[in-house]
Amino acid sequence: MTQAPAHPDLATLCASLATALGLPPDTAPDAILARLRSVTAPPDPAKYMPMAAVQEMLRDRRTELVATDACRVTQKVEPALNEHYITNGMKGWATALCQSDDAAFDTFCESSCPMFACLFTPIGRGASHSLLHEPSAPTALEAAICEQLRLKPGPSRLKSGQVSDVSVRKWLNGVAG
Repeated sequence: MTQAPAHPDLATLCASLATALGLPPDTAPDAILARLRSVTAPPDPAKYMPMAAVQEMLRDRRTELVATDACRVTQKVEPALNEHYITNGMKGWATALCQSDDAAFDTFCESSCPMFACLFTPIGRGASHSLLHEPSAPTALEAAICEQLRLKPGPSRLKSGQVSDVSVRKWLNGVAG
C-alpha cells in the first residue's frame, strides 16, 4: 500500500484531480477548476425529468381544476338565482365574482336578502294571466271607482293620458287584495 506524500506538489495534485474528473493527467489547473465548478453546478432538470409527461400531467390537472371550479360555481350561483338573490341579468356578474373571489360571493349572499323575489310573485288577490285576456264584467267596486274616475267600465280604446280598465283592475287588486 502506497501512501500519498504529506505535501504533494501542485503538478501531482493537478494530475490526481484531473484523473479523478476523467480528464487527461496533464490538464491545466484552470481547466480542472472549470470542470470542478461544472460538476458542482445544479443539475439540469430536463435531463432527469420527462418534460412532455410532466406538461401533459399539468394540463390534465388544470383541466380537472377548471371543471371542478365550474361545477362549484354553478352549485353556488344557481341556488342564488333560484332563490332570487340575483336576477338572470346578474348571472354573468355572479359567476365571475364566484370564480374570482368565492368568499366575496358568499358574503354577498349572506348579507343580502332575496330582494328580487318580488319580481317573480303575483301581485294582488288572484292575480294571474287573466289580466292579459279580455276583462270580464266589472264588479260593483270596480264600477263605482270607474264612475268616480269618469271611465267607462269594460274594454275601451285609450286616448293619450287615459287609464285603461285593465290598469284599474290591477290597481284594485293591489288595494283591495
